[in-house]
Amino acid sequence: AYLHPRTGPERRMQEGRDAGYEVGALYQGYGTHYIDLWVGYPAQRQTAVVDTGSSVTAFPCSGCGTSCGRHADPPFDERSSRSFRPVTCDPDSEASTSESVCVFGRCGPDGGCTIEHTFGTGDDASSWRAYEAQDVAYAAGPHDRPVEHEGSPSPDVVGDGPGHAAEFSFPLSFGCQTEVTGYFERQLASGVVGLDRRAQSFWGQMRSSQVIKRAAFGLCFVRQTVASPGGSTAGAVTLGGTDRRLHETEMVYAASVGAGGTASFKVRMRRMYLRDGPARSVHYDAKSKYHRLDADE
Repeated sequence: AYLHPRTGPERRMQEGRDAGYEVGALYQGYGTHYIDLWVGYPAQRQTAVVDTGSSVTAFPCSGCGTSCGRHADPPFDERSSRSFRPVTCDPDSEASTSESVCVFGRCGPDGGCTIEHTFGTGDDASSWRAYEAQDVAYAAGPHDRPVEHEGSPSPDVVGDGPGHAAEFSFPLSFGCQTEVTGYFERQLASGVVGLDRRAQSFWGQMRSSQVIKRAAFGLCFVRQTVASPGGSTAGAVTLGGTDRRLHETEMVYAASVGAGGTASFKVRMRRMYLRDGPARSVHYDAKSKYHRLDADE
């Protein structure tokens, strides 16, 4: 799907009402797209890169300080949130009982759930370390301020205006980062939001808390030439479904590979077309300068 910059999410989200899902803005990062998360009571903004290959949502907390890099937001101050709580476990209990308390990590000797993630190898390696916590959270809404939470969303209301975002609040299990390296230290957004197929992903937790109807989400991307620290709008995210009002063409579907045995989103690629120079369309025609690459079966 292609979303034209002149008809971005702020305009489209005000058009009409449907049912069952939330719509919010995507922003341009350094080679990534990110969304706003509002966490805690009172709410604090944490920008987070959308990651469809992971289920963990994590961002720097106060214990990380400047060692976690400089991002669009300061570290989350858990001491200022009246609804924040670290997840605790008993390291001396049976592993099956202790690990079940930790949604993402493992029970550490200090009685907390420790999460560690490493990506890449060698000079390209990036990693982060966190402890597991829980706090009230919602996604999207106005970029520069939180909105008041006035209760659960109506079953017949779609959050297609920024003022509805807090109606989709839920208790989020996440990682409170205490150490980051590599790309996680240099990225514009503060953290990462996990959107893979597992129940502990951000949208999976929304579904478990019954603030969205369907176990589904959609990402509609626009590429901006500038990634401003103040936020460069670059598409839209829907949580709980897809918003066809954002589409300029019909959706094209592909069968999922390994639907029952993997947390990742996988499709079988048959061909790839590379075009010389920029282009809006990826439709093949004889006049376009495409190079077709056939993928081995």
